[in-house]
Amino acid sequence: MKIELISCMNKKCGIGRYTDELGNYLSTTGHAVHGYRKDDENEVFEVYPYRSFRNLRHYIAPYYLAKVIKNKNADIWHADYVDAASSFFWHSPKRTYSLFTNVHDAIPFIYSVSGLAFEVYKRQLAFAASHSYKLIVVSETSKRDLVEYRSEEHTS
Repeated sequence: MKIELISCMNKKCGIGRYTDELGNYLSTTGHAVHGYRKDDENEVFEVYPYRSFRNLRHYIAPYYLAKVIKNKNADIWHADYVDAASSFFWHSPKRTYSLFTNVHDAIPFIYSVSGLAFEVYKRQLAFAASHSYKLIVVSETSKRDLVEYRSEEHTS
């Protein structure tokens, strides 16, 4: 089975370390495992080029990731966060894929701030929720929070 791990994070952050450990583990299971991330190339991960644009780096990275994975195929795609999952938004023409997406918390809903950051997060989460085969939530608390806040958003 071919598994592609995709990330818009740096290895030095918590989600980046999680993805690194996941890639290292999966590479011991007999599956063909490969990944893309913004830094720190190793035997599992390839670095993709992207431009930062200062405060917009988290919103621009999915576009650059999409350019790299556009013609790639895998049995399973695993996005370590909703921003990486949204890289599939940029694909044209659309293709079939099995995408699993990690959702780490509902903090942006609980401590929401107005503006671009929250709007982008909501859109990325909505895309991930509607286009992923499965969402992987890291805790029961995060699961409850996401269900609560996503249902409030649909009723308001």
